[in-house]
Amino acid sequence: MDLTYYIQYYALYLESKFFGYPLIIRLTVLLVSILVLVYIFSLIRFLAINLYHKAIERRKNRIETKMGDRINAIIFEERNLSEEHVAFQLADSIRLVKNKQDKMVFTDIIIDLIQIGSGKKNKVNQQNVRALLNAYAIPCFWEKELLSSSSSRRRNALRKLDDLGNGCAGAIIMRSAYHKDKGLRKHARAAALQYDTNDPFKFLEDSFDSDFNALDEILIHHFLTSRAKSGPLPLLTRWVRSSENEAFKAFMIKEIGFFKQTEATPILASMLETESSSILKISIIETLGKLGHQEVEPNLFKLFPMTSKDVQRAIIKAITQFKTAEGLGFLCYSYNRIFDNELKIEVAYAIQQYGEEGSTALRELSAKSNEFGKKIFDQVTYQSGL
Repeated sequence: MDLTYYIQYYALYLESKFFGYPLIIRLTVLLVSILVLVYIFSLIRFLAINLYHKAIERRKNRIETKMGDRINAIIFEERNLSEEHVAFQLADSIRLVKNKQDKMVFTDIIIDLIQIGSGKKNKVNQQNVRALLNAYAIPCFWEKELLSSSSSRRRNALRKLDDLGNGCAGAIIMRSAYHKDKGLRKHARAAALQYDTNDPFKFLEDSFDSDFNALDEILIHHFLTSRAKSGPLPLLTRWVRSSENEAFKAFMIKEIGFFKQTEATPILASMLETESSSILKISIIETLGKLGHQEVEPNLFKLFPMTSKDVQRAIIKAITQFKTAEGLGFLCYSYNRIFDNELKIEVAYAIQQYGEEGSTALRELSAKSNEFGKKIFDQVTYQSGL
């Protein structure tokens, strides 16, 4: 009899024994077996990951020991060094950065040195960084990773190139800008905004992405901030008016306030008269208040009684920022006609922010108010330390 016969015999024997036990015992044995397999798999995976990270750490230590100080000196050298000069300085260590893992480790070392130096307020010489990266063909390596069929590898490549701050070929980025993977698509579009010299605002025309979210706001704000350092930004109302995406429009309106584009205030004021969305109205009012566009105040007075509570709060805040005599009069007038207690308290705080005039007006209102009105006055004065 061969081995197959014995295997079949004992398999059938164990099966018959197993199914002979009560159901609860069979379920217990099955669950325990599954848990043991999961434990073994997890243990093997943990050991494999640990070994991988130790190998990476050894590579990193070897490279840093051999060339860390020289790399750091090149990155923060005030003089612009040529690629030939950098390659000559590091000629004895080129062999340390040959394969894929070495290039990944070397990239992380450069990023760490840049971040540590920047934290110490040291100025990074970007031209020297480019020369350093080119000496080891690092940009070419990450651009090849951008052509990978794996979306996770592409995302990682985009992050590394962004951290290095030296960009990559626009045509390669565009290959990922319309990818079905949302995370990769958004990251590629952010990179296109950052590094495209021909049409850097291309994706703002499309509201950046149909699924516009808080992460997109951070990416666009980062792009606009870095762009503003090199010169004035174009008027952002261009993309507010062309977009159909409410979340994108609201964000861009707030960016107008952040970048102090006061020339956009007439356009925003005209939009306030026609806009039906409460979210956009709030963004417009907050931005006009931040930019000190007092001319819109009469329109805010008219809008106040016929709009939602959230918009009313934005109006109160804007009027308080303008601090005009008309605004104080309107707040006092509204205080007596508001029946919502929470909103009444907010108006009282707004009046108090007008200084001595506001405090006097609030005392007069309190004298004519009911018991609840007097409590509001006591609360506001207590909170303000008056």
